[in-house]
Amino acid sequence: QAAQILLNGEGLKIVEGYNHLLAAAESGLVDMQNELGVLYLSGRLGVRDATAAASWFRRSASGKYPAGAFNLATLFEQGLGVPQNFDQAGQLYTMAANAGHAKSTTALGRFHAEGRATKQNLPRAWALFALALERGDTQAEGFKEKVGELLDEEGKEAASNILAEYQKGPSSPKDETGK
Repeated sequence: QAAQILLNGEGLKIVEGYNHLLAAAESGLVDMQNELGVLYLSGRLGVRDATAAASWFRRSASGKYPAGAFNLATLFEQGLGVPQNFDQAGQLYTMAANAGHAKSTTALGRFHAEGRATKQNLPRAWALFALALERGDTQAEGFKEKVGELLDEEGKEAASNILAEYQKGPSSPKDETGK
């Protein structure tokens, strides 16, 4: 509820909401740590502070919260509040994708399509985009189509086999990127 007060900006309740959210985040609630990071990154607390956002996302990701890992990975990918580091971003996207996070699965697919933090692998990229679509990220559809146009018959078969492997397990794209 504290996060909603802050997000809705209900006048003087903002300070009270922030104090409740901060207390919850400091107590170790990973979802509240992530929400606090979102607020810092968005500037809803008065000033946009990507460094503070990264700190809260890091705490959330350390608690294995997929959205926190995704948000921290995005900062590493873009170099906001942290030094740009594709390897670190790839590891965090993998962690969140393994937990079923749809947008992280799409991001991991982009990394494979572009050869970031890993060797370019278009069949794997296609499979990750297909998996992200199944998980509900509709933005993966355009990526999947573009990569699919680049695959020959052998690549399409490999992509289908990779997707079938991902669909078997409760997690999926294990150890996809990073050193």
